[in-house]
Amino acid sequence: MTDPKNLVYMLTMEGELYELDAATLKPRLITDLVKQMGLTARPHFKGGFTGQGRVVVANNGFYEFGDNGAGLFEWDGKNWKVISRKPHMECMGRENMGNVIFATGWDESSVLFCALVKGKWQRYRLLKGGHVHNQAWQTEWMRIREVETEHFLMDIHELMYELQPIAFEDAIWGVKPICNHLRIIPDFCSFCGLLALGGKRQSKVSGPAAIGGSGSARQTTFGSGGSHPVGEVLGERPILLQECLPIHS
Repeated sequence: MTDPKNLVYMLTMEGELYELDAATLKPRLITDLVKQMGLTARPHFKGGFTGQGRVVVANNGFYEFGDNGAGLFEWDGKNWKVISRKPHMECMGRENMGNVIFATGWDESSVLFCALVKGKWQRYRLLKGGHVHNQAWQTEWMRIREVETEHFLMDIHELMYELQPIAFEDAIWGVKPICNHLRIIPDFCSFCGLLALGGKRQSKVSGPAAIGGSGSARQTTFGSGGSHPVGEVLGERPILLQECLPIHS
């Protein structure tokens, strides 16, 4: 935040936050977030973004229903603040167009969708597409990416959403579910007019017919040119806006 032309932040999965000099490649440890935030569960940090004068980081360390040992945290250069103690995976935004920061997470009831607009967090609840991803190891790579100019695609809990990067009248609009899937998607982008998605599949069942086979993971890439790249929209809970259910913080 102090020298964006020369310094970048690096966040490890274990919760160490570094400042790196892009010219010399010399790192400096800023803090160990496990100690800083008093985390007791295994850390599983997966996302981070800098904007609006703060660093926002997401920890997805959630292993059993009832856990409150994960979280969404922010740092203004001096002090750390807890935004949530529930698991969060992604932090994403643009440096222009209002510099809104989006963060995705989940709890026992629904998807948690947060947006930092002009220094204030707005919190919403969205659909889960199913129960398959209700554990840290299944939700570790859910991403928000700008697949087209000024157009985000958000992967969260077996659903793909369209997402506008702008806050109109300081509110979030146009969050639209477009398809379902049952894959772990580490990342995705647009390529030559297609939506290209990386995939990870794993099975403990051995044999030639098993996905992965012998319990080993398989990395694949697949793509789609349709508006529904995977499957039709199916949701298991209604959309609940602005914390109709309590969000632990």
